[in-house]
Parts: sequence; C-alpha cells; structure tokens
Amino acid sequence: MVLKPTSCIAIVSSLGLSLGLFACSSEQINKPNASSSFASSDKNLSPNSGKSTAKRKLAAADGVDETQDPDDQAGDPQLDDGTAEVAAIIKSCGFPDGTLPDPKEIVFKKSMRSQQVTIKGTKPIDPSMVPPPPPIPIIGGIIGGITNRIVAILPPANYTAVVRATVNVAGSMSGATQSVRVGLEAFNVTVPGVSIPADAGRADAEREVAANNSDSSSAGPSEDEQSNLSSAPGPWKSVLCTITPTKTLTFSKGGKSKTVQFDTPIPGAIWAKATAARFKTEIGDGKTFDNITATVTSSNDAALPQGTKVKGRVTVTPISGDLPEIGVKADVAYAIRTDFGAQTVNLGLNPTQSFYVSTSNQDLRAVVIETGDAKIPRLVVAAGQ
Repeated sequence: MVLKPTSCIAIVSSLGLSLGLFACSSEQINKPNASSSFASSDKNLSPNSGKSTAKRKLAAADGVDETQDPDDQAGDPQLDDGTAEVAAIIKSCGFPDGTLPDPKEIVFKKSMRSQQVTIKGTKPIDPSMVPPPPPIPIIGGIIGGITNRIVAILPPANYTAVVRATVNVAGSMSGATQSVRVGLEAFNVTVPGVSIPADAGRADAEREVAANNSDSSSAGPSEDEQSNLSSAPGPWKSVLCTITPTKTLTFSKGGKSKTVQFDTPIPGAIWAKATAARFKTEIGDGKTFDNITATVTSSNDAALPQGTKVKGRVTVTPISGDLPEIGVKADVAYAIRTDFGAQTVNLGLNPTQSFYVSTSNQDLRAVVIETGDAKIPRLVVAAGQ
C-alpha cells in the first residue's frame, strides 16, 4: 500500500511567483509574515526593482494588464508591497492580508486517519497455529511430526484483518514531509474443521501490515522555473496556487528508498485555501500534463534502480464533491490521476488522488486514494475518522 500523498497527502512546492501550497485545514495555517513578498529572492536588486520584477512575472502569468508599472506611481501607500492586482491574487489564494509567509515557515501540521479497511483472504497453515495433540508416552519428536502431518492435510486458513492508516504531514512553502503508519485494529482466523485460537497468526499479520508504513519528503521547482512554468504556454500557465507542483520526491517503504526528479514538475496536490473563483480561473474544465520524465537519481530498490527514466502523464479534472460514505459534500473537488505505467507505484505515486474542498471554510474535507495495491486498493482519508 502506498499513500501519498495526501489526505493532506501530497507534495508542497517551493515558493516561486506561483504559490506552491499544500491542502490543510483553515485552523492550521499560520498568519502570513507581513514582511514577505514576491521579491524575497531578488537579493541583487533594489527593493523597488525586485518588487517590480516579481509583479511583472506574476501579472504575466495571470494575464493582468501591466502597461503601467505601479511602482512608477510614487506615493501610493497601497503599492508599498506590490501592486493591488498581485495582492488580490495572493488573497484569492488564501492569504487575507495579501502577503506570503517565509518559504521555510511551517504553515501546516496535521494528522489524518483513513476509514477502516477490511481485508479477507486465505493463507497456508503454519504448524504453530495448530494446538499439539494430547501428550502420549512416545519418544520426543514424534508429536511434532504428527502436528506437521496434520497441517499438511488441512485446508488453508481463512483470515479477516481490519486495518487503518494514520497520515502525519507537515510542510512549509518550500517542502513537505509525510509519514504513513498502518495499524492492525482487528484480526480473526479460522480453519474449517479445526479449533484454533481466533488470533493465531496475528503477529505475522501485524508484521505484514507494518510493511506498508512509508515516509516521504518533497520539494517543488526553483523560483525561476516556477515563474517560467506559470507564464509560458503549457498546462502550468496561469496556475498560481490551486495545484501544487512537485519537482523532487524521496520515498521510503519497507527498507527501500529512492529519490525521483520530475521534468516537468507533476501536480502533487490541491491547495484548499483558494477561492472558488481562483479554482475556476486556474483549472477550469481540467488540465493535462503530458510527456513528463521521471528520473531516479538515487535508489536501493532493485525494482527501480538509479538512472531509471520513465515517461508519464498526469491529469487534473473536476469531479463531484459528494462523498456520501463519510457524509462529505464539498463545493470543489478534483481528481489527480497519475500514469507512469507499471512503475507508477514504485515511484512512490498513487494512480489517483481525489481532493474534496470546502471553499467557504477554506478546508480540505477528505482525500480518496486509489493506491494501486491489490489488498488495500482504496483509502478514504479525513480528519476525525
């Protein structure tokens, strides 16, 4: 089972002139730093020229009329931290005072849980699961042999396991970390015609479940690349904050780890703080990101060795906001579908993640994850589960 993000499962990008943001609840966003601005990285420029450069890039990405540079309008206090247009865009992305936090400031920290998932199946009988026969006065070793012969003729055991995943995420405007921990909440096993303890084999089941635990860290593109993406023709054009771009991903699971770089960046998540109008402007009827190259830059996973390159595509499409199984009715919902062929899951990605957002509350209501794992194919992750 692979979880990505997120449930707040996903990847936060670096702050460029597009906002690489992460979906989190409104109560978990910190107040933006009033000193932050789009010109924070223009270290070699004067304050005014830095703000002007940043404003022009953002304005170009959003199609704002920039025939007159507002920096030339001396004395207007509204323009001290950028144009009114830029401030309005920042506000529509969920920052009410029109400025941005420091890129390294933690802007969210959240724990979410999945619904319970029931797994049923069969497995061969282990001799330790079968009670030994009554003591008989024969030499040692015979009893064990009898037990093994009994096991050999028994049908497979039927088991039922109930599992639940907990996802912990934390992130800034320049990166994110995520841990997924899967726990066994109930276990039962039966063998037709044989009386065995109901929890026989539970220790093995717990080890199998724990093998699905994973950790990841991610980052977005550089500021210059982010600016180019949002202003040049292509699917990222004018996408300023509603979709999180992912440039690099480090993913670890079951003792195997790899780092992957995406060219061009892939959509990692939906930012839940944006307004409904911002979503409509940036995503509209959907986006398709084609011809992406995933390059494995380091790995100890034989299934995906260092140097591996895989081509893929990602789509972002609007879906119904109704999720009746947990009583969610969101006014904005999008599915991110990721296809790198047979290597999708090995790369640390989920085939599909669906994000359910309440724009009135600026809150991520739920995430539904199609994991690509046969035993746990679908997870519904939300707060309060």
